[in-house]
Amino acid sequence: MKLFLEIISRLRWMLLLAIIAGIVGGLSSAGLIATINQALTAPANDRLAWSYFILCALMILARAASSLLVMHLGQTVILDLRLYLSRKIVAAPLRSLQMLGPARLLANLTDEIATLAAALESIPWICVNGTIVLGCLVYLGWLSQTLLALIMLVLVLGIASFQFLNTKALKALTSARLESDILYGHFRGLIDGIKELKLNRLRRHAFVGNLLSTAATRCRKQYTSGMTLIVLAAHWGNGLFYLMIGLILFILPTAVRESGGDTLTGYTLVLLYMMSPVSAIMDQLPTLSRAKIALRRLDWFEQDLASHAPEDLPGEDSKHSMSPGQLELINVSHTYHREREDRSFVLGPLNLVLRPKELVFIIGGNGSGKTTLALILVGLYAPETGEIRLNGKPVADANREQYREHFSAVFSDFYVFENLVGSGNGQLDELARHYLAHLHLNHKVEIQNGSFSTVELSQGQRKRLALLSAYLEDRPFYVFDEWAADQDPEFKELFYKTLLPELKARGKTIVVITHDDKYFQQADRCIRLESGKITQLAHLHEQDLAHDSDKVVA
Repeated sequence: MKLFLEIISRLRWMLLLAIIAGIVGGLSSAGLIATINQALTAPANDRLAWSYFILCALMILARAASSLLVMHLGQTVILDLRLYLSRKIVAAPLRSLQMLGPARLLANLTDEIATLAAALESIPWICVNGTIVLGCLVYLGWLSQTLLALIMLVLVLGIASFQFLNTKALKALTSARLESDILYGHFRGLIDGIKELKLNRLRRHAFVGNLLSTAATRCRKQYTSGMTLIVLAAHWGNGLFYLMIGLILFILPTAVRESGGDTLTGYTLVLLYMMSPVSAIMDQLPTLSRAKIALRRLDWFEQDLASHAPEDLPGEDSKHSMSPGQLELINVSHTYHREREDRSFVLGPLNLVLRPKELVFIIGGNGSGKTTLALILVGLYAPETGEIRLNGKPVADANREQYREHFSAVFSDFYVFENLVGSGNGQLDELARHYLAHLHLNHKVEIQNGSFSTVELSQGQRKRLALLSAYLEDRPFYVFDEWAADQDPEFKELFYKTLLPELKARGKTIVVITHDDKYFQQADRCIRLESGKITQLAHLHEQDLAHDSDKVVA
């Protein structure tokens, strides 16, 4: 991943210091084993004692320094990667994010980055243990070059066999990671759809017993297969050390005796000591393997996001250019694939004009394209054909971000942020308190330090909070997608007969997606959509409905 390498390059001095500290710690450990071996085979003296305690202190300090440096490095990498990917996500087109899905987005922001961090934090221990092994091999060579050559031959064969098993394990772990994306999607369905699952026993058993269980089983199977190969490879490595000790003690006694009596003790002691750092390195290999997979998946994820032009482009300050204006859709169309259907849905071509200070209702059956039209209006979907014009100026990729700043919206799948935009402004906070009372939420929610005291409310109450946030943004255009669907009759009446007229009186252009035919007379116009097409356009007048209650216009 290019960004990962850039971050490591920027922090290269910290990484270099951590590696040097790890190497110093490893050399100190290797020196300790040589000192201990000398103390066992030679008379004790002050030089050996001083060497022992100095090496102990150096080993402890170097290992601690290396661990602290890499811990800081790992957390910095996590921070930079999360912020970078978050910026990439908010800059990507909405449709692309919807195609990637929330499970994959969350997995990349959490699991993949955490896996990379774990691998980074293992670096000092790999350096320490690797240096210990290297130092021990040097000491073994000093004791007997003949035996060292034999040991190196066995090690090369062991590394080759380990690499063979590790390659197969990596493939299995990659498959397990892909299966986990599917599993996370089912977890999301389990959490978001818990009410529906509890209401339908057949659906519940099919979901848990079939979909979720199958995905979890496949994930477990692939992960277990990969980790089994890694564990076998690790224990095969440990077995090689016992094999080498057996060769030295029982198969090659002549070579050992020719090298001197102390060689047998030294080799046995060093090989036994080497088993611990080698095992530690082997234990870190699964982490490195998972990090390799995570890095590859983050690279794919970044490429998916980069394959679309970023939308968060610099432009002129929209606050100085916002004003109510005429909005035109000219031969606009948009195509998307519906889930569980073989065919694609086509919205348009649409020709529509929204005039300043106009209240427009969009009506039509489910699946007629109302929400898609709203997403096109606010600039979250780009038209595939045709163009949008605001005050006669075409909307293109270069100014789409600025164009979106003209809209406030509350969608059916809305989200309420706790903090208020422009918090700290005393006038804004006071206005927020006024709207809380107006929406009958002042007994539930308070404004504290520019934030809502809570958003843990009922669906209808949270939707009122979303409306309040939209009010405070004070944009020229407002879009409400089925806002009144979760409200009781009192608040429906308030919304249609008080809040919408208030917004209109403030000079706002308002688009409301609704099924509430009782309030159609409140609109200046109703636009009917059927199968992605505008079928009728007309002005509504209250007296028309009084004379013809069956009149449905769009």
